[in-house]
Amino acid sequence: MSGIAMPKTWAALTRLRPLRPIHDETDYAKAMDLVGRLMGWDEKTMTRDQSDYLDSLVSLIETYEARVLSAHNELLRPFPPLERLKFLMEQHGMNASDLGRLLGCRTHGAAIVRGDRQLSKANILRLAEHFGVNPGFLLEAPKARPRARRKAGAASLSAVTGK
Repeated sequence: MSGIAMPKTWAALTRLRPLRPIHDETDYAKAMDLVGRLMGWDEKTMTRDQSDYLDSLVSLIETYEARVLSAHNELLRPFPPLERLKFLMEQHGMNASDLGRLLGCRTHGAAIVRGDRQLSKANILRLAEHFGVNPGFLLEAPKARPRARRKAGAASLSAVTGK
């Protein structure tokens, strides 16, 4: 695709790749290729149509990524956070030593992977940023409270607030 002049008008850009929802990996790859070409341009030389088209295409890509990652995260949700972390590490070719270096202490990586050490909030934030996931993905899901306790809690709250 390099060497091909980038269209300057909205109409020409939408002929190149219509702005439609991304449904599969092929659509995604084509959209990412086009974004890469547009991102390589200096913002000062981009036309308003090119800039608007880029913004719209990026929104479609973000929607697709959120849907795909959401489905992926839901498949992993029943597993404990440590198993989710191990999965992410495997996907990124990391071992316990790599984890420790990422967290700033090599020995902590091994202790976390063994389950001897819990992830701190700072570690969770650093890992979420590194792996590109929501920090909540690395937290334990809250346990559901029994229904009777919830009602009692709501009643005591309404007594305090008068609502």
